[in-house]
Amino acid sequence: MIFEKIFFYIVAIALFVIIFLQMMRKKDMRMKKMLHRIALGAVLSLFITMPVHAADASVALGSLNTFRDFLGQLISLIGTFYLLWGIFEFANSLMGNDGIMQASAFKKIAAGFLCMSAPEIYTLLKG
Repeated sequence: MIFEKIFFYIVAIALFVIIFLQMMRKKDMRMKKMLHRIALGAVLSLFITMPVHAADASVALGSLNTFRDFLGQLISLIGTFYLLWGIFEFANSLMGNDGIMQASAFKKIAAGFLCMSAPEIYTLLKG
């Protein structure tokens, strides 16, 4: 639960930073002030909590768990492709004597294993 909140905060802040940087490219001061107010309101709203009493929360939690499982499978799939790409690069680097390509391939293989096991790591940390 705490990891999901932290992830939400990070995504929200990243979106506001992206919007802010887009607005900084334009020289309109009114838009900058409006963006500052929106960003401040959004950041302050992240710290406001309201207790919600639901009679049956299993419906909402079931859909969230389904979405989380889908994202976990998607990340695992991307990790599988990254792992296969790293293995292919390592096999190509063995034909030559370039150590940098081999090191890069090992990094891709390690990243692929990490992405493949990300859902399991999440459930392990979630406890």
